[in-house]
Amino acid sequence: MPLYLHLFHGRADPTEVLSEWGVNGPSIGPFDALHVVYLSTIELHRDELELTLQVHDGLVCFDGVFYGDYEVLTEPVGTPLSLEHADRVQVAREAPSLLDQCAPLSHVFLDAVRAEYGAELARRLETLLRTSAA
Repeated sequence: MPLYLHLFHGRADPTEVLSEWGVNGPSIGPFDALHVVYLSTIELHRDELELTLQVHDGLVCFDGVFYGDYEVLTEPVGTPLSLEHADRVQVAREAPSLLDQCAPLSHVFLDAVRAEYGAELARRLETLLRTSAA
């Protein structure tokens, strides 16, 4: 049975507190299997195709929008985006992270934080730098 992932309750800024439901997002699919990895990524699989969506602070990021809710359906809401098209949209909208932009300096900084304050704080800072928009 084909499945579709419908994204909704979206906002452009992940820190925005919504008073209403926000942006209604796309339905992506069809796909055959969904795999969630440590609540940090959602993988949609169909045959040899795979689409990976990142989750940041509980929000699913797709095409520059952060969605607070998603549902898995057997029928799409509206016209669905195929996995191939969704993957092209996602790649086109990805911006380099702050960590990538200043890699040599950030690695020195993170090593210093790790040495002085411990691995957990360094890991949290690295995550923050990786998920920050350009």
